[in-house]
Amino acid sequence: FCDSDDWWHEDKLSELYKEYKKNKPSLVYHNMVVIDNNKNKQIKKKCKYYKNNFFLNCLKYGNPIICSSLMIKKEIIKKVGYFSLDKKVDNGWIDLDLILKCSKITKKISFINKYLGYYWVGINNYSTETNVLKSMSNFNKCYIIKNNFFKGRYPWWSKFLEIKKNLN
Repeated sequence: FCDSDDWWHEDKLSELYKEYKKNKPSLVYHNMVVIDNNKNKQIKKKCKYYKNNFFLNCLKYGNPIICSSLMIKKEIIKKVGYFSLDKKVDNGWIDLDLILKCSKITKKISFINKYLGYYWVGINNYSTETNVLKSMSNFNKCYIIKNNFFKGRYPWWSKFLEIKKNLN
């Protein structure tokens, strides 16, 4: 995947190919460099790697994957029905929904600990506080509330922006 405002390092495809040949994963992701256009700086985003139960750890601790760092086998995407067309799943977490659906049906997940892409954050892209707050509310309704593991509580990351906004 490569979002329209992101770009790849020149070695990305060869690194993904090497990982695929070596471990035959169904899903692979890597670190990204975040370009913050508002503050004119670059931040290296080191992703977490959940070795066990990626699905549940993703819900408990947050999504470690930036969509433009992601490669998924076509057969897995077909099995889960591609990106959701459900109106409850908005653009703010449509990629997380796909990642969660895929991680439910495969345990073959690899992480490449290299910076192989660039993720742009700016005033006009989707990652504004208002958009993310709305998206997280929808996400909590669709995943956290329905998952018995949480017993009515929310993981810290799913309420972080709401808490931060209220503290400000």
